[in-house]
Amino acid sequence: MPEIIINDIPVAFDPKGSPKPNIMELARSVGVEIPGFCYHPGLSISGNCRMCMVEVGMPTREKDGSFIKDESGKVKISFMPKLQPACYQEPSDGMVIRTETEKVVTNRKYIMEFLLANHPLDCPECDQAGECALQDYSFQYGFSQSKFFEEKRTYESTNFSDVITPELNRCIHCDRCSRFSKEIAKEYTFTRTWRGNSTELATLPGDKITHNYQGNMVDICPVGALTLTDFRFKSRTWFLKQKEGLCTSCGKGCNTVYAVNKENKVLRIKPRYNKDVNSYWMCDFGRLRYAFFNENRRRNSLVAGNVATPAAATEKAASILRQAKNVGVIASAGETSESLQALSIFVKDVLKTPHVDYRVHTAQVENNTSIKSGEVLLVNDPYPNSQGARQLNLLPGPNGMSVAEMLKNPEKLDALLVVCDDKMIETPDFIEALLKAAAKIKDVILFSPYVTSLDDKTSVVFPLPSALEQSGTFVNVDGISQSFAAVIEPSPDVISVPKVITKPMPKTLAQTVEALKRQMAGQDNVKPTGAIT
Repeated sequence: MPEIIINDIPVAFDPKGSPKPNIMELARSVGVEIPGFCYHPGLSISGNCRMCMVEVGMPTREKDGSFIKDESGKVKISFMPKLQPACYQEPSDGMVIRTETEKVVTNRKYIMEFLLANHPLDCPECDQAGECALQDYSFQYGFSQSKFFEEKRTYESTNFSDVITPELNRCIHCDRCSRFSKEIAKEYTFTRTWRGNSTELATLPGDKITHNYQGNMVDICPVGALTLTDFRFKSRTWFLKQKEGLCTSCGKGCNTVYAVNKENKVLRIKPRYNKDVNSYWMCDFGRLRYAFFNENRRRNSLVAGNVATPAAATEKAASILRQAKNVGVIASAGETSESLQALSIFVKDVLKTPHVDYRVHTAQVENNTSIKSGEVLLVNDPYPNSQGARQLNLLPGPNGMSVAEMLKNPEKLDALLVVCDDKMIETPDFIEALLKAAAKIKDVILFSPYVTSLDDKTSVVFPLPSALEQSGTFVNVDGISQSFAAVIEPSPDVISVPKVITKPMPKTLAQTVEALKRQMAGQDNVKPTGAIT
C-alpha cells in the first residue's frame, strides 16, 4: 500500500478509497491536527480559507527513475516553493508533509490577521464562545496587536430564516453553509453574493431558507455568524454536559449529542457522526423537538386518580390483571427493545392474550420505512423502535385485535394496558379515541412519562421514564441495532415497564425480566435467549 510521511510519521493510504483521501484527513488519522475553517469532511472542498497550507515535498529522482540521495545516504526531498492546501492536496506515494515548520506557522499567523481584520471580536456576547475555531486558532496563531486601523466592514441586520439568527459581521466566508444548502439540503436560494471585501451571505430576493436541515448550517459554522435562534443566550457551553444518545423523533435513529444543564434539562441537540445512519447531519424537526423531555413530566403514581406509592400502584395493577379475563395491550415503539422484550414475555406467557399491538401510526401499520418526500433523513415512521417491536412480534395473535380494533371495540375487553408516549400525546385523534374507549372499559392501566388527559380516566397510572432516562437498544428503519445510555438522570419516582410487570409473573419469568432490567442498567452482561444485541 502506498505511503506518505507526515511530520516523520509514516501513513499508509488507499488511493482508490472513498471518499478520496487528502492530506487533512490522513494527518488527523495519526493525531496531527491541521487547522482549517472551510474544510468539512461531509462537504465538497473549496480550499478558500488557506489556513491549512502545509509544505509538500517529493523524493527527487534521476532521469532513469532512481532516487537521488544526499551525503548521509537518505533520499533527497524536493519541496514545492509554495505552500499547498492540505484539504485539497491528494497524497502520492513517497510524499513528505511538514505541518509545523516556521514557514507554515508564519502563514497561519498572517491568515489569522487577515481573517480578524473585519471580525468584531465580540467573544463575551457570542454564543459560539467555547466552541469557536476562530477563537481557538487566534490563541494559537494570532498576533497580540492588529495592523488594521481602517474602519471594519459591517453588514445591515438581516433575517433569512426562522431557525437561524445571523450575525454576519462575524462571518469569515468559509462557504460551508452555502455548500451545505446546495449539496446536502438541495436548496439553491442561499449563497454568497458580491465579491472581495463586499462578499455577503444572502438568499435570493424575497426568499427565505425553508429546508428542514438549517441547524446543520449553524453546527458547521466555525465562528458565530450563524446562531441557532432556539439556543441563543440560553447557556454558555462550558456549563453544559455533552451526552451521547439517539434522536427519538423518527425511525431513522440519528446519532446525537444532548447538551444537559445543571438542572437536568436538555437545552440543545446536535448530530453525531455515524456513516451508516445519518452521516454528520440531523433534521430540524428532531433537533428542536426536545421541550417535552423537560416539561409536563409525570413524577408520581396514581390509583383511581389519587397519588399513591409505586408499591401500592403496582399491587393494584397486579390485582386488576390477575382478575381480568380479556386484556388488551397497546405497546409503544418508543420503548427500548429490552423493555419491549420483557413486555412480550409478559403478554404471551402470563396474560396469554392475543390482543397486543404497537402500531399506533399509519406508517407502522404499513411498515413504511421510506424517507419522507423532500427530506434527506426524516422518515415516515415517527417511532424510533418500530422495527424492534416488529422483530419481537408485538402484534395481534390469532383472533387478536389491533390498536384500531381495540379502540373501536372496547366492550370486548375487561382491562386495557397502555404504554403511552409523546407521539400519542401529540396525536389528538388518538387520545380522543382512547378516552372514549377508556370510558367503556372497567380498568385501564397507563404507563406514561407525561401528565395526560387520560390520568383521571384510568385505574392506575405509572410515571414512566422518558427515552432519555433509560439505557437500551433501538432498531432503526434500516434494521441497524443501536445501543445507547441514559442522557438525563431519571426522577427517583419513575418506574419502568419491566419493574411493574414482574409483580404478577411466575418466579421463573420474573427472573428473566429482572435479568433484562439489570442488563438495561449495565449491572451485568446477562442476555436472555432471543435478546436483540
